[in-house]
Amino acid sequence: MGQNDDMNGSTQHNLTEFTSPTRDDEVISPVICEDFNEVRDQSKRKNCQFIDSRAKYFNDFINRNCLIDVPLGGGKFTKISGNGKKFSKLDRFLVSENFYQIWENLSAVVLERDISDHYPIILRNIEKDFGPKPIKIFDEWFEVDGVEQVIKKVMGIEYQWHEEGLCFPSKTETDSKINKLKSEVNFWEQKAEITDLSDEEISKWMGLRKEMLEKDKVKLNMLSEAEIWDAVNECANNKAPGPDGFNFLFYKKYWSVIKHDLIAVIEWFWRTGEISKGCNASFITLIPKKANPNGLCEYRPIILIGSFYKIVAKILSMRLRKLVPKLVGGEQSAFLKDRFILDGALIANETLNYLKTKRHKSLFSK
Repeated sequence: MGQNDDMNGSTQHNLTEFTSPTRDDEVISPVICEDFNEVRDQSKRKNCQFIDSRAKYFNDFINRNCLIDVPLGGGKFTKISGNGKKFSKLDRFLVSENFYQIWENLSAVVLERDISDHYPIILRNIEKDFGPKPIKIFDEWFEVDGVEQVIKKVMGIEYQWHEEGLCFPSKTETDSKINKLKSEVNFWEQKAEITDLSDEEISKWMGLRKEMLEKDKVKLNMLSEAEIWDAVNECANNKAPGPDGFNFLFYKKYWSVIKHDLIAVIEWFWRTGEISKGCNASFITLIPKKANPNGLCEYRPIILIGSFYKIVAKILSMRLRKLVPKLVGGEQSAFLKDRFILDGALIANETLNYLKTKRHKSLFSK
């Protein structure tokens, strides 16, 4: 590293003497460490003369030779005058673009000085570990031969799964018992409408009704593979590429490979009501409302949730969908499938026109 006591900004080296790669050179990847005796801008000198033309010449040299000025940490300046009043950043590392692509985590650090008026600097490459890199599935991967074999190998599936290994009880047997109980309960209800029942018959009727409700409750808590598949199949192919990176096209295409692990996880949630930490992690992103947005008010935030969370939510919504028509009256004309919010206004308008035509007296309340 050069030693220089002159802090007036004079150039000690002829920069054109450095051999640097051109843009077309992909072989030579030089690293230049030097006391260039020049700075790139005025902020890199303190209490020293700054000459704009020399700084411009230095910057042109760096740009013309496609060099990268490695960021410097540990201190702002690398040269101090004898009286300790003048500071400059004269020493630096310049590397080629090829070199920087190989070592992406380069940084230069200023160390403590001893006798020299220059601070020593070192070049280092520190790998930063931010944990596992996020994965993202691309649809075009599914068209490549051998992808399924790779997936099986990654998941450690080298044997045939057996359906009896699934944790779900059979719904068929439960349905058969419930239907039989319903028939018996209906029999006693019809008999009660015709004739008076004895205390013993009423007790038997109520016992059958209680057993039917308990069986119905058990059936409600049961989950089948077909129900999980219906939930997956209802989701759009490109939905839910959340932190786990897997979209629903992946689940549908390789259902036979991954269904057993997925079913086991969902069955665990169904029994315990707990979701493992991280499964409900999500990304918050901003979607522009128009082209070239200029402020936050021109964006709308959305949350990108993972596929597992979306499958569980879809199963619950599909079950709720079957109950909503029984819980909501027929007068409700909005927010239900096959019902439209304008139906109420149209029916009211038609009714009013009919009453006017027939000249019937009526009262409307809003």
